[in-house]
Amino acid sequence: MYLADIHRLDYKGTRLLLNVESSSLYRIDNLTDDVLSCLAVENHPTDLKPVEDKYGVEAVQQVLTDLEAAGLLRDKQQRQNEVIPEEQCNITNLALNVSHRCNMRCRYCYGDGGSYGMKSDQMPVSVALAAVDMLMRESGESKRCSIMFFGGEPLLNTNTIESCVEYGLKKAKKHGKRLTFSTVTNGTLLSDDMLDFLDRNRIWAEISIDGPKSINDSMRVFGSGKGSYDKIVDGAQRLFARRPNMVPARATVTHEAPEFLESVKHILQLGFGSVAVDLVSGDGSEWGLNDDDLSIVEDQYEKAADYLIKRLKNGDRFEFSSLTEIVELMLCPEKRIYHCGCGKSYLAVAPAGDIYACHRFVGDWRFRMGNVFVNIDRDVRRRFLHNSVENREDCRNCWARYICGGGCNYQAVLATGGIVKPDSRRCGITRKIIELGMIVFWELNQENKPILDRAAELVRHRRAYRDIVR
Repeated sequence: MYLADIHRLDYKGTRLLLNVESSSLYRIDNLTDDVLSCLAVENHPTDLKPVEDKYGVEAVQQVLTDLEAAGLLRDKQQRQNEVIPEEQCNITNLALNVSHRCNMRCRYCYGDGGSYGMKSDQMPVSVALAAVDMLMRESGESKRCSIMFFGGEPLLNTNTIESCVEYGLKKAKKHGKRLTFSTVTNGTLLSDDMLDFLDRNRIWAEISIDGPKSINDSMRVFGSGKGSYDKIVDGAQRLFARRPNMVPARATVTHEAPEFLESVKHILQLGFGSVAVDLVSGDGSEWGLNDDDLSIVEDQYEKAADYLIKRLKNGDRFEFSSLTEIVELMLCPEKRIYHCGCGKSYLAVAPAGDIYACHRFVGDWRFRMGNVFVNIDRDVRRRFLHNSVENREDCRNCWARYICGGGCNYQAVLATGGIVKPDSRRCGITRKIIELGMIVFWELNQENKPILDRAAELVRHRRAYRDIVR
């Protein structure tokens, strides 16, 4: 018998145990903790004499029985690699960079002001329609597909967006698929006419905003250098009136303001339904996060977890996706061997029709994957399909691998030059976030289980629908 992959953590005197394979979480006592410590060193139940002398043979045997029943002891030490064959991974999601122009000049922009180091161009309608055709073809038997309009600022090219939506809905109906649309916008163009456009075309919108005026306007500026906060909030409030508590926000954390919790609170108080936090790309850049910044970020996540627990226990909403997504995974465990669909189920298309592994790779010719008018480069795509956590030396023995999925491929390239080796500095932050999400889950599961039960039903319903329409 061998000990399965586990991870232990202490929280306010409570010892918690994670079954890495199933993402199941348990509370353990001192006896179980000592047995696990012994097994982790010797890796065989016959070498438990010190623990048996301390607690008694019968008590130790009962622990072994319980561990085996929970799937924490197994006959074989090795595990099988899980690799998704190429033919089983349909392309169901596209990002169309409909505009390589932007009306802003955010100081930390990884897209070089929206151009991605390429010609500042708009995507012609013909490219968008060819991308739809490719999506219908490459999605195979999957019944649900999505298109995200990206940029630059995508709302600078509404003509292509509207034509794409009209054509896409007709093609999806013909192929028996459900096609949805979304966009990520800087929020400065959300006039009433633009909101009518979004409603008419049924486009889900996410807005980028970094926090209060002083923080947002230090980074998110127009070409003149003027801050964008007032313009963003004005447009966002118009959108809230039509979609109350439904508009997500995305905030970027930089060296200028690593203390992000108050920014998250501020954004939610404005009326956004949820907030996702991204750490700025490129640790070596002027705005990149140094080691001291990352320590502050970890502390902020700890405070955010405590705040989330307090709010949820009071029956209040606090939609901070960085943590709530982990709670969701604990509610309904789902083994993730990839971090996201990058290069596998999700691709990006540049204005001229060139295909890339994801929207962040646009302009990096090492990860160009063909053109919508020609074909997809299967060799490049295969590199991503084979890049599961089971096949990555740095990931395959990490306790967080099936929750993390291996981290962002783009960030890995920035840190290491390739997609195989993850960004080790970000790995520590990710493991911390996962542990905090586990703690939030455990706290609520003990005292506010009805809240989690209702949340779990929503998660199961969404996943069941997803599985039906695939």
